Amino acid sequence: MPMKSKQIQQTYRWMAPVYDALFRRFYERMRLAGIEALGLKPSDTVVLVGAGTGLDVRLLPPVSGILAIDLTPEMLRRAAKIPSAGPANFVLADGARLPLRAESASAVVLHLILSVAPDARALLEETVRILSAGGRVSVLDHFAPDGRISLLRRLLSRVPIILGTQFDRPLESMMVGLPLRVLAERRFAAGVYRVVILERVAD
Repeated sequence: MPMKSKQIQQTYRWMAPVYDALFRRFYERMRLAGIEALGLKPSDTVVLVGAGTGLDVRLLPPVSGILAIDLTPEMLRRAAKIPSAGPANFVLADGARLPLRAESASAVVLHLILSVAPDARALLEETVRILSAGGRVSVLDHFAPDGRISLLRRLLSRVPIILGTQFDRPLESMMVGLPLRVLAERRFAAGVYRVVILERVAD
């Protein structure tokens, strides 16, 4: 069962002090691959949904603006201490209800958030709403193969409050009917993790 927002906050509150030590090195190559594939320009505005402790902030090239959003105050406070290559704001908010006007972002980074969010589809819909036409999304996560969710993934997803993530979500099912197309994809960690670059197409 997906975690509720309060459960997510509780899980990542205790993870905040140790998150970087546990996960920075493992995910850094994947995060960087996703950000580099966006082809960001100095004029771009970038939204990081589920910014966590700011591990993506430090990898961004110079851009005109960065908005880092997270649901957990303890994670966001750590992110706000990270030096950034452009003007950055850090906002406590739900990724399924982004405090942004329509078509206001050039790029969105969704790294390790679609497997965590209570409603991943709503989060993707909000991503589409705030993206300008032609805008790109970097997605990094451990998605389940569409239509082939293993017993192990199902069992692991029964304890998300301990692991802080779901293992039974296929990306392709989440995207059905949305104006997004896949531009590129790379696999990491023996195919368990995928970096997928999406483009916002015209409705």
